[in-house]
Amino acid sequence: MNFQQGHPLLKMVIEDIALNFNGNEWGTNGPLALTKHIMAINKDPCLFQIMKTKDFLSKLLSLWQKIFDPKQMEEVLKTVNGSYVLHYWGKLSLEADISDSHQFHDF
Repeated sequence: MNFQQGHPLLKMVIEDIALNFNGNEWGTNGPLALTKHIMAINKDPCLFQIMKTKDFLSKLLSLWQKIFDPKQMEEVLKTVNGSYVLHYWGKLSLEADISDSHQFHDF
């Protein structure tokens, strides 16, 4: 997403995160805060389409290491089936050996 400086929706989300930050739940500090405020102001259903979390962040948190294991590709593909995005890089995978030989290039 892209917002112009001072956009009211962005201001609402930033203030919400400042008041309700939860370091134990990733989605709370961004996607869920944004969704909450979009739904509150969305009077015209054509303005936004709110999609389910599973569409973007499948059950990968517990399976992140399997993304890098070619033997686990079938299981990973079943898990992410129906998702639009596969997020495989972050704090958990920071130390992972990532090279062209690893399966995530096949997604």
